[in-house]
Amino acid sequence: MPFIEHSIYFAANDKLKVELEKDSVLNYNLYWIKPGTLKGVTLPEEGLLVVRNIFNPEFFCDSYSIPWDAIWSKKRYKPPFSIETLCDEHPPRWMFERIFELVSKCNTKAFFYSIEMNGGTIDYEHSWIFGDNYILILDDKNEDFEIERKAYVNAEKVSLSGNALYKSLKEIGVEAEESGWFEPHTSSFVWCTIRLSPKIEREPELPAFPTSLYRSSSLGDLESVNKCIEAGISPLEYHDILEVAVASGNALLVQRLIEENGKVKNIDKKYFWASSLN
Repeated sequence: MPFIEHSIYFAANDKLKVELEKDSVLNYNLYWIKPGTLKGVTLPEEGLLVVRNIFNPEFFCDSYSIPWDAIWSKKRYKPPFSIETLCDEHPPRWMFERIFELVSKCNTKAFFYSIEMNGGTIDYEHSWIFGDNYILILDDKNEDFEIERKAYVNAEKVSLSGNALYKSLKEIGVEAEESGWFEPHTSSFVWCTIRLSPKIEREPELPAFPTSLYRSSSLGDLESVNKCIEAGISPLEYHDILEVAVASGNALLVQRLIEENGKVKNIDKKYFWASSLN
Protein backbone atom coordinates (compact mmCIF):
# COMPACT_ATOMS: atom_id res chain seq x y z
CA MET A 1 0.00 0.00 0.00
CA PRO A 2 1.51 3.40 -0.93
CA PHE A 3 2.14 6.10 1.65
CA ILE A 4 2.77 9.72 0.68
CA GLU A 5 3.34 12.68 2.98
CA HIS A 6 4.43 16.17 1.94
CA SER A 7 3.94 18.54 4.87
CA ILE A 8 5.42 21.51 6.73
CA TYR A 9 5.63 21.03 10.51
CA PHE A 10 6.02 24.12 12.70
CA ALA A 11 6.54 24.42 16.45
CA ALA A 12 3.33 26.29 17.25
CA ASN A 13 2.92 29.69 18.85
CA ASP A 14 0.21 32.37 18.77
CA LYS A 15 2.00 34.71 16.36
CA LEU A 16 2.65 31.91 13.89
CA LYS A 17 -0.95 30.73 14.08
CA VAL A 18 -2.16 34.22 13.15
CA GLU A 19 0.31 34.43 10.24
CA LEU A 20 -0.71 31.04 8.87
CA GLU A 21 -4.43 31.69 9.19
CA LYS A 22 -4.22 34.93 7.20
CA ASP A 23 -2.15 33.28 4.44
CA SER A 24 -4.77 32.06 1.93
CA VAL A 25 -2.42 29.39 0.55
CA LEU A 26 -1.05 27.89 3.76
CA ASN A 27 -4.47 28.12 5.42
CA TYR A 28 -5.96 25.84 2.77
CA ASN A 29 -4.75 22.71 4.63
CA LEU A 30 -3.83 23.87 8.14
CA TYR A 31 -3.93 21.63 11.20
CA TRP A 32 -3.07 22.00 14.89
CA ILE A 33 -1.73 19.04 16.86
CA LYS A 34 -2.12 20.13 20.47
CA PRO A 35 -0.02 18.78 23.37
CA GLY A 36 -1.41 15.52 24.71
CA THR A 37 -2.86 14.52 21.32
CA LEU A 38 -0.18 11.98 20.37
CA LYS A 39 0.78 8.76 22.09
CA GLY A 40 4.36 8.31 23.26
CA VAL A 41 5.43 11.77 22.11
CA THR A 42 6.12 15.02 23.97
CA LEU A 43 5.30 18.04 21.82
CA PRO A 44 6.50 21.64 22.15
CA GLU A 45 4.58 23.74 24.70
CA GLU A 46 1.91 24.85 22.19
CA GLY A 47 2.01 21.77 19.98
CA LEU A 48 2.56 21.62 16.23
CA LEU A 49 0.99 23.53 13.37
CA VAL A 50 1.00 21.51 10.17
CA VAL A 51 0.38 22.48 6.54
CA ARG A 52 -0.38 19.26 4.65
CA ASN A 53 -0.75 17.93 1.10
CA ILE A 54 1.81 20.15 -0.64
CA PHE A 55 2.58 18.79 -4.11
CA ASN A 56 4.40 19.52 -7.34
CA PRO A 57 1.53 20.87 -9.50
CA GLU A 58 3.07 19.46 -12.68
CA PHE A 59 2.60 15.89 -11.43
CA PHE A 60 -0.27 16.10 -8.96
CA CYS A 61 -3.40 18.20 -9.32
CA ASP A 62 -6.57 17.86 -7.27
CA SER A 63 -8.88 20.01 -5.17
CA TYR A 64 -7.46 18.83 -1.85
CA SER A 65 -3.78 19.72 -2.31
CA ILE A 66 -1.66 22.88 -2.37
CA PRO A 67 0.60 23.46 -5.39
CA TRP A 68 4.02 24.02 -3.89
CA ASP A 69 4.90 26.83 -6.28
CA ALA A 70 2.04 28.87 -4.77
CA ILE A 71 3.95 29.26 -1.49
CA TRP A 72 6.10 32.39 -1.59
CA SER A 73 6.45 35.85 -0.15
CA LYS A 74 6.69 39.15 -2.00
CA LYS A 75 9.63 40.02 0.25
CA ARG A 76 11.58 36.94 -0.93
CA TYR A 77 13.03 36.38 2.54
CA LYS A 78 16.23 34.59 1.56
CA PRO A 79 18.07 32.41 4.10
CA PRO A 80 21.79 33.13 4.73
CA PHE A 81 22.66 29.84 2.99
CA SER A 82 22.15 28.35 -0.42
CA ILE A 83 19.07 26.24 -1.08
CA GLU A 84 19.48 23.89 -4.01
CA THR A 85 16.50 22.11 -5.56
CA LEU A 86 18.00 19.41 -7.70
CA CYS A 87 15.12 17.25 -8.92
CA ASP A 88 11.35 17.02 -9.34
CA GLU A 89 11.00 15.75 -5.78
CA HIS A 90 12.35 19.03 -4.40
CA PRO A 91 10.10 22.07 -3.99
CA PRO A 92 11.16 25.42 -5.49
CA ARG A 93 13.55 27.57 -3.46
CA TRP A 94 10.89 30.29 -3.02
CA MET A 95 8.79 27.90 -0.94
CA PHE A 96 11.70 27.51 1.47
CA GLU A 97 12.17 31.28 1.51
CA ARG A 98 8.59 31.59 2.76
CA ILE A 99 9.17 28.96 5.47
CA PHE A 100 12.33 30.79 6.55
CA GLU A 101 10.41 34.06 6.67
CA LEU A 102 7.77 32.57 8.98
CA VAL A 103 10.41 30.92 11.18
CA SER A 104 12.33 34.21 11.48
CA LYS A 105 9.35 36.53 12.02
CA CYS A 106 7.51 34.24 14.42
CA ASN A 107 10.53 33.00 16.38
CA THR A 108 9.84 29.34 15.79
CA LYS A 109 11.25 26.24 14.11
CA ALA A 110 10.00 24.14 11.22
CA PHE A 111 10.72 21.43 8.68
CA PHE A 112 9.30 20.33 5.37
CA TYR A 113 9.07 16.55 5.25
CA SER A 114 8.56 14.61 2.03
CA ILE A 115 8.30 10.83 1.73
CA GLU A 116 6.90 8.29 -0.71
CA MET A 117 6.68 4.58 0.10
CA ASN A 118 5.28 1.51 -1.63
CA GLY A 119 4.68 -1.75 0.17
CA GLY A 120 6.77 -0.61 3.13
CA THR A 121 9.75 0.24 0.91
CA ILE A 122 10.90 3.86 0.85
CA ASP A 123 11.21 5.35 -2.63
CA TYR A 124 12.64 8.55 -1.21
CA GLU A 125 12.62 10.55 2.01
CA HIS A 126 13.68 14.19 2.30
CA SER A 127 13.63 16.77 5.05
CA TRP A 128 14.54 20.47 5.05
CA ILE A 129 14.91 21.56 8.69
CA PHE A 130 14.85 25.19 9.91
CA GLY A 131 15.97 24.97 13.54
CA ASP A 132 19.01 26.29 15.35
CA ASN A 133 20.80 25.16 12.18
CA TYR A 134 19.59 24.59 8.65
CA ILE A 135 19.75 20.86 8.04
CA LEU A 136 19.02 19.09 4.77
CA ILE A 137 18.54 15.31 4.62
CA LEU A 138 18.09 13.65 1.22
CA ASP A 139 17.59 9.88 1.21
CA ASP A 140 17.39 8.58 -2.37
CA LYS A 141 17.74 5.20 -4.01
CA ASN A 142 21.01 4.74 -5.87
CA GLU A 143 21.59 2.69 -9.02
CA ASP A 144 21.51 -0.49 -6.91
CA PHE A 145 18.12 0.52 -5.44
CA GLU A 146 19.68 1.07 -2.02
CA ILE A 147 18.97 4.17 0.05
CA GLU A 148 21.87 6.59 -0.14
CA ARG A 149 21.95 9.60 2.16
CA LYS A 150 23.17 13.09 1.45
CA ALA A 151 23.11 15.48 4.40
CA TYR A 152 24.08 19.10 4.88
CA VAL A 153 24.26 21.43 7.88
CA ASN A 154 24.28 25.12 6.96
CA ALA A 155 25.17 24.13 3.37
CA GLU A 156 28.20 22.09 4.51
CA LYS A 157 28.13 18.40 3.56
CA VAL A 158 28.21 16.13 6.63
CA SER A 159 27.77 12.51 7.63
CA LEU A 160 24.44 12.23 9.43
CA SER A 161 23.02 8.89 10.56
CA GLY A 162 19.69 7.92 12.07
CA ASN A 163 16.03 8.21 11.20
CA ALA A 164 15.30 11.35 9.12
CA LEU A 165 11.84 11.97 10.59
CA TYR A 166 13.10 11.52 14.16
CA LYS A 167 15.93 13.96 13.49
CA SER A 168 13.50 16.49 12.03
CA LEU A 169 11.07 16.24 14.95
CA LYS A 170 13.86 16.51 17.51
CA GLU A 171 15.22 19.68 15.86
CA ILE A 172 11.89 21.50 16.36
CA GLY A 173 11.44 20.38 19.96
CA VAL A 174 9.52 17.10 19.72
CA GLU A 175 10.61 14.31 22.08
CA ALA A 176 9.99 10.87 20.59
CA GLU A 177 11.59 7.46 20.32
CA GLU A 178 13.80 6.86 17.29
CA SER A 179 11.60 4.07 15.98
CA GLY A 180 10.37 5.47 12.69
CA TRP A 181 6.79 5.30 14.01
CA PHE A 182 4.90 8.60 14.20
CA GLU A 183 1.17 8.51 14.90
CA PRO A 184 0.13 11.25 12.40
CA HIS A 185 1.67 9.09 9.67
CA THR A 186 -0.63 6.15 10.39
CA SER A 187 -4.05 5.39 8.91
CA SER A 188 -5.67 5.49 12.35
CA PHE A 189 -4.86 9.17 12.91
CA VAL A 190 -7.96 11.27 12.19
CA TRP A 191 -6.63 14.51 10.73
CA CYS A 192 -10.07 16.03 10.16
CA THR A 193 -10.61 16.38 13.93
CA ILE A 194 -7.72 18.85 14.26
CA ARG A 195 -8.28 20.82 11.05
CA LEU A 196 -8.21 24.63 11.44
CA SER A 197 -8.90 25.42 7.78
CA PRO A 198 -12.44 25.70 6.43
CA LYS A 199 -13.93 22.36 5.47
CA ILE A 200 -13.41 21.35 1.83
CA GLU A 201 -16.60 20.23 0.11
CA ARG A 202 -16.88 16.62 -1.03
CA GLU A 203 -16.70 17.52 -4.72
CA PRO A 204 -15.00 20.93 -4.79
CA GLU A 205 -13.95 22.87 -7.85
CA LEU A 206 -10.22 23.11 -8.52
CA PRO A 207 -9.03 26.13 -6.49
CA ALA A 208 -7.30 28.86 -8.47
CA PHE A 209 -4.28 29.59 -6.22
CA PRO A 210 -3.35 32.84 -8.06
CA THR A 211 0.18 32.75 -6.58
CA SER A 212 0.90 29.47 -8.41
CA LEU A 213 2.43 30.30 -11.77
CA TYR A 214 1.68 26.81 -13.02
CA ARG A 215 -1.96 26.71 -11.89
CA SER A 216 -2.57 30.24 -13.20
CA SER A 217 -1.06 29.31 -16.57
CA SER A 218 -3.27 26.24 -16.81
CA LEU A 219 -6.36 28.35 -16.06
CA GLY A 220 -5.43 31.07 -18.56
CA ASP A 221 -5.16 33.70 -15.81
CA LEU A 222 -2.82 36.26 -17.39
CA GLU A 223 -3.14 38.79 -14.56
CA SER A 224 -1.93 36.27 -11.97
CA VAL A 225 0.81 35.00 -14.28
CA ASN A 226 2.12 38.56 -14.63
CA LYS A 227 2.13 39.06 -10.87
CA CYS A 228 4.05 35.82 -10.33
CA ILE A 229 6.67 36.68 -12.94
CA GLU A 230 7.05 40.21 -11.59
CA ALA A 231 7.71 38.67 -8.15
CA GLY A 232 10.59 36.65 -9.59
CA ILE A 233 8.86 33.31 -10.20
CA SER A 234 10.45 32.08 -13.42
CA PRO A 235 8.59 29.91 -15.99
CA LEU A 236 11.98 28.41 -16.89
CA GLU A 237 11.83 26.28 -13.75
CA TYR A 238 8.94 24.16 -15.01
CA HIS A 239 8.79 21.21 -17.39
CA ASP A 240 5.56 21.72 -19.32
CA ILE A 241 4.21 25.14 -18.39
CA LEU A 242 3.94 26.14 -22.06
CA GLU A 243 1.88 23.05 -22.77
CA VAL A 244 -0.73 23.85 -20.13
CA ALA A 245 -0.71 27.51 -21.15
CA VAL A 246 -1.46 26.54 -24.76
CA ALA A 247 -4.25 24.25 -23.56
CA SER A 248 -5.82 27.17 -21.66
CA GLY A 249 -6.48 28.92 -24.98
CA ASN A 250 -5.06 32.28 -23.84
CA ALA A 251 -2.71 33.37 -26.63
CA LEU A 252 -1.56 36.50 -24.78
CA LEU A 253 -0.52 34.38 -21.81
CA VAL A 254 1.47 32.04 -24.07
CA GLN A 255 3.18 35.05 -25.65
CA ARG A 256 4.03 36.39 -22.18
CA LEU A 257 5.78 33.16 -21.24
CA ILE A 258 7.69 33.09 -24.53
CA GLU A 259 8.83 36.68 -23.98
CA GLU A 260 10.04 35.78 -20.50
CA ASN A 261 12.07 32.94 -21.96
CA GLY A 262 13.82 35.36 -24.32
CA LYS A 263 14.96 37.62 -21.47
CA VAL A 264 17.05 34.94 -19.76
CA LYS A 265 20.54 34.10 -20.96
CA ASN A 266 22.99 31.32 -20.09
CA ILE A 267 20.42 28.98 -18.56
CA ASP A 268 19.35 25.45 -19.39
CA LYS A 269 15.93 25.87 -21.04
CA LYS A 270 15.27 22.22 -21.78
CA TYR A 271 12.34 22.06 -19.33
CA PHE A 272 10.65 25.19 -20.62
CA TRP A 273 10.65 23.91 -24.21
CA ALA A 274 9.51 20.38 -23.38
CA SER A 275 6.04 21.14 -24.62
CA SER A 276 3.76 20.82 -27.62
CA LEU A 277 4.60 24.39 -28.61
CA ASN A 278 8.17 23.55 -29.65
